[in-house]
Amino acid sequence: MHPGFFEKPRISMMPEEEVFDEMLPDVSFGYYDGAIEALKENVAQVDNGWPRYFNAGSRVYCGFVEDEVVSFCIIGDYGTFDLDGRRVSIGGPRWSAVPRRS
Repeated sequence: MHPGFFEKPRISMMPEEEVFDEMLPDVSFGYYDGAIEALKENVAQVDNGWPRYFNAGSRVYCGFVEDEVVSFCIIGDYGTFDLDGRRVSIGGPRWSAVPRRS
């Protein structure tokens, strides 16, 4: 969670009867490093036309609950730029979605 998230008034003042476990899943985030075919199966659950965009060389950032992919996003390479006297590489999301869970 973002630091201070639970201290925000809209969160900290939420009535207890409006808080559900599903609102606070145990999610971790990181780049996908598993088998590409397994990821493509998750992607196909969202849109069966998308797996063709996910290849072995794709940089894919995912949300995980335990070892299960619960969200994914291809990180595109937008080039290298000068920023405040530094040379930086810029990347960002191209496609993202959340697969259906059983």
